[in-house]
Amino acid sequence: MDQLGIVIEPVSADQAGKVRIINQNTAVSAVAEGADHEFLKNELVRICRIKDNVAYCQQSMLDL
Repeated sequence: MDQLGIVIEPVSADQAGKVRIINQNTAVSAVAEGADHEFLKNELVRICRIKDNVAYCQQSMLDL
């Protein structure tokens, strides 16, 4: 199931940042799912999966 997160360190496909998972109130490393995505601090993102303690983020449906 997809989760929502708030970016606390900028995230892109090339550079890992940090995201706070809202319903768990935990921070994890994160990268953007897709080469053309970049997320800035305080941006709401959709976490599509977590693998090896890294969250893979996409644009939140609330932002569309």
